[in-house]
Amino acid sequence: MTDEGIDLKDVMAVSDDLVRGLRAELHARWDAWDLDLTKPYLHEVIGGLMARQVTLATQLAQAPSAWNGHVAPLILRAMTDAYITLSWILRDPENRTDSYVKYGLGQRKLWLEHFKAALAEKGEKEPAENTIVKAITEKLNAQRFEYLTEVSVGTWSERSTRQMAEEAGCLDFYRMAYTPLSTAVHNMWTHIADYNLRRCRNPLHQFHRVPEDPDLKPDIDYVYRAAKYVAKTFDLFDRETGVSVDTPSSFDSFVSALRHLIGDVPADSADPVGDL
Repeated sequence: MTDEGIDLKDVMAVSDDLVRGLRAELHARWDAWDLDLTKPYLHEVIGGLMARQVTLATQLAQAPSAWNGHVAPLILRAMTDAYITLSWILRDPENRTDSYVKYGLGQRKLWLEHFKAALAEKGEKEPAENTIVKAITEKLNAQRFEYLTEVSVGTWSERSTRQMAEEAGCLDFYRMAYTPLSTAVHNMWTHIADYNLRRCRNPLHQFHRVPEDPDLKPDIDYVYRAAKYVAKTFDLFDRETGVSVDTPSSFDSFVSALRHLIGDVPADSADPVGDL
């Protein structure tokens, strides 16, 4: 979805409107959600994951140098992961938000112990007095006393992402978006072959591939997909919490602005589950 005749400033104006709209939608939902202060983690985890989606989308929208197959898939893959995580948590929010928080704190404690051990190996006599150690310990203690924090191995949900997606009813999203985007995150052959190798022009070399770092033109289609994932996240939140807001859909406004500016958006017929 590119056009040589379109000024980047005009595209960025549309992206900037998207950023403002997504942030407005996020705050509108938070303000409309009835909070139960006896269950702070429930609201913090769900609200935080929703905010994370907005952050990833807005950061991408404001960085046209990242609108390409090198970088954008890394952000979009993180968004698919956050969506699946939120979908699964919302099936049993009280228990699953608690597990999510405890596992995260446990991983921070584990890193802290490794860091202190590394300091000791380097000869630091009082690792506990290290500035970084003290700062991380303070963060842990602010939520749960560090010495009471349990460290778990494996995954926080005790399930694979695929299993979470299946149980949350979004297996198609896992198959059609999460899995292909993972090729970029994990540097798989299919991604490397597509983006970091080219055919040698010397026929005597049997047209083998040689490494390259190609410059790619910005493609706002990646921003479109990020905006679509946030809209999908908002719809999930509204459906599962019963929250209703009057704030206009920033995704719909974004699509309308793109049609006016570019004259085209990705066709739904090319996207069998509406999630790519």
